[in-house]
Amino acid sequence: MGSYSILIGLSVAVILSYLFDVVARATRVPSVLMLLLTGIALRQAADYFNFTPNIPTVVLEIFGIIGLIMIVLEGALDLKLTRDKAPLSGAPFWLLRLCWSCRPWLLRCCCRLT
Repeated sequence: MGSYSILIGLSVAVILSYLFDVVARATRVPSVLMLLLTGIALRQAADYFNFTPNIPTVVLEIFGIIGLIMIVLEGALDLKLTRDKAPLSGAPFWLLRLCWSCRPWLLRCCCRLT
């Protein structure tokens, strides 16, 4: 796989992302969902035609992590925090604090079971 193939692949991905964004506005289906389904379809097509790209696992992991971060950040941009939702936004913090404070007790219980 040469550098031209990589550039063409990235360009097609950007164009598909833009087209899916336009379609998402019209159909109210998230563009991320359409991109995920396209990735699944491409993987199935690659398996059907016995095509195996020579991409190192480390590169795939990095792209996966970057993709997940971008999905989460895009979802965070759509959040609208108002004063009436303030009690709800504090609940996860207190739940996390409770779990963190119970951590030593949970570890002791789990260590006794093994």
